[in-house]
Parts: sequence; C-alpha cells; structure tokens
Amino acid sequence: FNINMEEGSTSFNLEEVFSSLSSEELDQVKESIINYRINSISYKIWEFGGSETATLDGLLKFAKVNDDNDFVAYEIPEILLSATSNDDARNTIEFSAEDNQKIVGYLLDGNSIKVLANGNVSEQPASFVLQVVADVTATAEIEE
Repeated sequence: FNINMEEGSTSFNLEEVFSSLSSEELDQVKESIINYRINSISYKIWEFGGSETATLDGLLKFAKVNDDNDFVAYEIPEILLSATSNDDARNTIEFSAEDNQKIVGYLLDGNSIKVLANGNVSEQPASFVLQVVADVTATAEIEE
C-alpha cells in the first residue's frame, strides 16, 4: 500500500485484492486446488518521508473478496514511522489457528483474498509504503 498523507489528512483507508493465481504454475491447476496453508503473514513500513515524530496506529483486515463483513483483523500497535522504516525487521502477525482457517477459507472460496488497511498518522505530510507479505502453500490434487 502506497500511503500519502497530505497536510490536514489524518487517516487512510485502502484495499487490495490479492490472487493466489498470480503464479503461472498455480493458475494452470486452479481447478484442482484443494487446500492452502498459511506459513506466515508479516508487514513492514518502507520509504517513510515525514516528521521524525510521526506515529501510525492502524488495522489490517483479511477478508472474503465479496464480503467485507467476513474478516480476520490485526491491530497494528502504535509505531514510530521513522524508526520502523529504518529497521529491516518484518513484523510477524500471529493469528490463532481458527483465524488462519478462516483466511484459508477465504482463499479456497475464490483463490483470492481482500486485504484492507486503515489507520491514523499523527503528523502530516507523511508518505510511506505499508507492505504486507503472506507466505502461503497451495495443495492441488491432479489426476494423471
């Protein structure tokens, strides 16, 4: 997510749909996918520009593509944007087994998932990239 907070703008609300079929290999067997496994989900702030004291608090939602009311949420704790942008470490999101299964269900429903990001930035102008990475394994059953 590319976030550009102009002077006077305090919050953002963005969404993207990510397809598991962006891999040509998976696209070829899309009708045969029987399961997904969530290995990890993480986020990272990159390329921050703005006040050294600007903070972010926000929420990431992983939702069913056609139903924003069916989601799993992760609250991003308040962070100092300049500090996290300069740190190479990724922030791992720990979900319960039940929440992971819900995310797998969203993927199985259409081989894609909607990710919504919203939050508040304490000082403007500010710009940064909020990168969300999901490491997912797909299992396909193919008859020969």
